[in-house]
Amino acid sequence: MTYLNKVVQGDSAILIKELPNSCIDLTVTSPPYDKIRDYEKYVFDFKTIAKELYRVTKDGGVVVWVVGDSTKDGNESNTSFKQALFFKEIGFKLHDTMIYQKKRGLRFGSLKAYNQNFEYMFIFVKGKIKTVNLIRDKKIKYTQINSTNTTRKKDGSKHHLPNKELPEYAVRGNIWAYNTGTPHSTNDVFAFEHPAIFPEKLAKDHILSWSNKGDLVFDPFAGSGTTLKIARSLNRNYLGFEISNKYIKIIEKRLAQQTLGEGGEGMTLKNKYLTVVGNFLQTLDELLEDIELSEQSENGKLFSKISNGSEAIEELYEELENLIEKEARCPACGEVIRHLFDSKTGKGDGGECACTRKKVKEARG
Repeated sequence: MTYLNKVVQGDSAILIKELPNSCIDLTVTSPPYDKIRDYEKYVFDFKTIAKELYRVTKDGGVVVWVVGDSTKDGNESNTSFKQALFFKEIGFKLHDTMIYQKKRGLRFGSLKAYNQNFEYMFIFVKGKIKTVNLIRDKKIKYTQINSTNTTRKKDGSKHHLPNKELPEYAVRGNIWAYNTGTPHSTNDVFAFEHPAIFPEKLAKDHILSWSNKGDLVFDPFAGSGTTLKIARSLNRNYLGFEISNKYIKIIEKRLAQQTLGEGGEGMTLKNKYLTVVGNFLQTLDELLEDIELSEQSENGKLFSKISNGSEAIEELYEELENLIEKEARCPACGEVIRHLFDSKTGKGDGGECACTRKKVKEARG
């Protein structure tokens, strides 16, 4: 089969057997687990897919397996660790056990236990890991350490170690926290028709960490297409399998919109607004993460101001989501004019056509 830069509909356990040995550089996926979400009644053959993943992964390649556990009658399923142990049984090495922490969005759990706000991100490697691009985004306060350490020479005298120069940023930890929900996971509002998407930034961070440009990134449970979209945006090849025709349509729409949006042309007016506001909101969120949270300091005051601004921008984003888009033709020049209307109030702008823009330009001289 031709498998470069495609999304294919069908059962992953069947489709994956058509792939040649050692063809995948990186897999980033989150399988359905424990029937926590309704995936249109579809189920998957975990053991077959896990074994096939080992076969199709290149030597040194990585599988990022994002999974959690359900709780029934006060007892956690431990599905995550059962799957992790099976991956090791078939030959994978468990390179790292990472945590995906959900900073915003729905949290769930028993009334007799703490809210569940994380999932595991197991990093499996076939053989010796090939590509490691560790992300350095942890700001170091002091780039020079005055060392007081000493060692003893053979004659017993003390030897003082020299001062150390440190880089400006350190490697981040293995607990990755992301804001979730609209627009934090994605600006593609229609993507939330899928019941369980993970943030685009999570996919981006893993793809940057474990692959290089030109590598093939795979998602056997493509879902809403997040892994595929981000892989392409980072100049990687991609391949996705998805059994649901409904979700295939979401993926195709996201990839098509991404293509149209690369030059800013072809995107709908509403999506342009949502993209601008959503990107700004994500920038504010990242800025908040970089600020030291101290109520007694200037940073604390700055944090409070930016946090309030972030909440206001989020309200604006929600208002934009209520807009509906209509089209009409200008009777003078025939150009299609796009209008945005509030679905609640019916109010909206009139848009403008080429002849309107010409009149405005002439008026300005």
